[in-house]
Amino acid sequence: MPHSFIALLLFLSVPNQLSAGERCRPIDRPDEDYRSATTTCSLGRLGTDTSSCNDANSSEAATFDIPLSVRTCSEWSCWPGPPESESTTGYPIVGFTGQEGSSLIVSLHDRAGTAGMEIEQNVFLGSFPVVASFRDENGEELLRIERTLVGPSGARLFAVRCDEPVIASVVIEAPPEALGFAIAFVRSDGFIQRPRPAQTASAATAP
Repeated sequence: MPHSFIALLLFLSVPNQLSAGERCRPIDRPDEDYRSATTTCSLGRLGTDTSSCNDANSSEAATFDIPLSVRTCSEWSCWPGPPESESTTGYPIVGFTGQEGSSLIVSLHDRAGTAGMEIEQNVFLGSFPVVASFRDENGEELLRIERTLVGPSGARLFAVRCDEPVIASVVIEAPPEALGFAIAFVRSDGFIQRPRPAQTASAATAP
């Protein structure tokens, strides 16, 4: 039997499956393609703590495993502008983990094909490796992004684009020396606007 024919049979016998790393790719900067393919969710009112991020209809779009302090950049410090960030003012609304928070799990309500957020460390002296692990509904890692954050206005985008909606959560880890971190511009193409629950008759007629 010719060797070429044997090689062809071996090739066809291998399942045609792409690895997670081939199905998902990192997005380096919040360009127009990334922004137009996704929408942001709201962290809520300034000066409050939040455990969720809501869509435009105030429906829960994502949850956090620890409460985040909702602040502005003026209370936090400075945030970069384009091309590293989509902020045009340098004062976005951020969710801060607190100085003891070195990890955060962001769980998406609906599976996403594209998702991400900007992250900045709390301490500005030194450089800090921050990791964002994008995972599927079974907790299996799809893609891991590691970026080194340096100094004030050091926020970077941690985002992934996959071939299908498989992203269920993002696990963020920073070294304890960073004394926590903040996230901003939480985006997903799965943040659909779900209708609000219909009012009951008693609620509708209440004074």
